[in-house]
Amino acid sequence: MTILLAIDTSASMTRVALSIEDRIRQYRTDEPRQAAQQLLPLIDTAFAEAAISTKELDGIAVVTGPGSFTGLRIGIGVAQGLSLANSTLLIGVSSLELLAKTANALTEDDGYLVCIPAREDEIYLGAYEQQ
Repeated sequence: MTILLAIDTSASMTRVALSIEDRIRQYRTDEPRQAAQQLLPLIDTAFAEAAISTKELDGIAVVTGPGSFTGLRIGIGVAQGLSLANSTLLIGVSSLELLAKTANALTEDDGYLVCIPAREDEIYLGAYEQQ
């Protein structure tokens, strides 16, 4: 049985997903910018509902940005801590690449230009091509 934890603190809402075999359960905060207060309780809730412990994880995926600087530090720090404490595989994932993969799942296009707002009227931009 494969068990994966996904952590996304790149945007204003903190999100966590737990995948056990082909079943995925998602959790998120109700309030924006609450990663520091809510990330560990979200992970606790996910593990409690699945009746598993961190030692049973086969891998952890964490969004590495671009996105909220503070949020990313919190998410990556928690992911690294869980990974080191349990010798669990840790994988970093780009938030722009996730958006491109989502678009690819919904359309039949091969090329994607993805952008998300940054601060001070700037944007994060990525160009992806499905091969």
